Amino acid sequence: MYATRSAALLLSSTLVTAAIASGAAAAPRAKRRGHVRRRGVQPTLTVHRTKYGPVIANGAGFTLYMFAKDKNGKSSCYGPCASVWPPLLKGKGRLILGKGVRRRLVGFTRRSNGTIQITYAHHPLYTYVPDAKPGEVHGEGILSFGARWYVISPSGRVITPKGR
Repeated sequence: MYATRSAALLLSSTLVTAAIASGAAAAPRAKRRGHVRRRGVQPTLTVHRTKYGPVIANGAGFTLYMFAKDKNGKSSCYGPCASVWPPLLKGKGRLILGKGVRRRLVGFTRRSNGTIQITYAHHPLYTYVPDAKPGEVHGEGILSFGARWYVISPSGRVITPKGR
């Protein structure tokens, strides 16, 4: 009886773990079109108008966010965090800066896997998978993976919702 109960407990915990893992990673995957840098596509920073005013966006117009947990220009978003908040990576092409992006605020940081992430005003940049269309800002001010996420203005100022 003890072996049967242990096996059932192990099986149920495995199924719960698998459901959580697949749900966290699989649900947003369908919406990733403009989020992840494709091979051969040059990374681009642009300014896009949103309900919070002009914000920094990627070349496809998807809003870019900073993570309040990041310190000293280094990313702390990996694993499940990076599957929901994909980092904006430099890749091999030359970084293209759109009108309104301030060159002096653009920088880079090396991630733990050796890839280079683009920063703005010393903040590593990320997209948010639930933002399905350019200009959406569903991630603004939410608490996720242990800290809040905010958009950044072209001046490098972090935009926080009123009351936070």
